[in-house]
Amino acid sequence: MMIIVVKEKKNRMLLSELEVLINNFKILKSDIVYLRGQTIFGVDITFTVVKETQFINPSWITLVVNIKDWMDLFKSLKENNIKYENKVIDLVNSDFITFKGKNYYYKSDFIIRKFEEKIFIIHNTLKNKQPNVLIDNLRKDNKFNTTLDKEFKSSNGAYLYKTQEYCISIYKSLLGIVAKDNVLLDIYDSEDLYFTTRFSLINKTQTVFVYLHLRKLP
Repeated sequence: MMIIVVKEKKNRMLLSELEVLINNFKILKSDIVYLRGQTIFGVDITFTVVKETQFINPSWITLVVNIKDWMDLFKSLKENNIKYENKVIDLVNSDFITFKGKNYYYKSDFIIRKFEEKIFIIHNTLKNKQPNVLIDNLRKDNKFNTTLDKEFKSSNGAYLYKTQEYCISIYKSLLGIVAKDNVLLDIYDSEDLYFTTRFSLINKTQTVFVYLHLRKLP
């Protein structure tokens, strides 16, 4: 299913402009990305993992895309030697787009509302709270490195990283750590049986936050 929602004053965008944006969005390694103001939020299809980073967005558009579907389209166009740089996406009522006679439809209000609900819960949980656990360099934690090493060599499944009474499931694409990233971890108690984690992946140019809302194990 192709997803795109754009809300802005102009009602048209070049397909090549969208490709440039999506290439920038791929840093989040998320299925669906929401560009709001100067911030990008990403989620997986189940809306379980939320990621966040800052983005230079001079036009201040609001945009929601399903990255894989659009990358598949760009790949298909290139393989067929289709010149699409100047092709225009027509935005209709911010609910669907038409390209080459086909409608790609998604309810904009629904997807944006789901994003906003998740973002509000996370930011409200962390607001004015001190973390119960604060680890300022996870790369120095042998337990964490061992967990990552096991997971990255596994074709499926997940592994548990344990710190104090908290158990965090780590699986492919969750963090997307590269060799030069410094990794911080904050853990906040949000309810009696739940906690929220915030991984901070820091490099020279950007910080990506990865949020998980998890249930405490008995």
